[in-house]
Amino acid sequence: MTFGFINPFKLERIETAHVGIKVNLTGDHRGIGKYEYKTGWVLYNTWFSRLIEFPVYQQHIDYEEADIVTKGGFRATIKPSFNYSLNSGNIGDMYQNLRVGVKEMAQGWLKNAIVGSVNDVANRYTVDSIFNHREEFESAIVKECNKRVSQ
Repeated sequence: MTFGFINPFKLERIETAHVGIKVNLTGDHRGIGKYEYKTGWVLYNTWFSRLIEFPVYQQHIDYEEADIVTKGGFRATIKPSFNYSLNSGNIGDMYQNLRVGVKEMAQGWLKNAIVGSVNDVANRYTVDSIFNHREEFESAIVKECNKRVSQ
């Protein structure tokens, strides 16, 4: 006689410097309507819930080269590189809006926001003014990036 046992429960530990959200897979909104923040050890039913971890420590990212156009039509090549960290209080909202993990977000939405910000700011400056007012130019890029990604 053989007995089969299916265990739908899973015990996972949320790592240090991470925040987890437990997402419901059932109901009207299926993972969008209701989530719970979790830390430490978490027991959940894998048939009805999913646990997703997000790092909240500072991370560095380098993107490949991209072309931008400055005011006056001069083409320039940039290689964006920056540090970022997720605001732990907004992770649930971020997941609701994007429905992706951190790596997918960094290579998709965040990349578009950063390169778009640099391109938009560069369109306001001529090549000479970028070199002559570099600090102001870089500050304008940071301000535009923060405005786009703060949401």
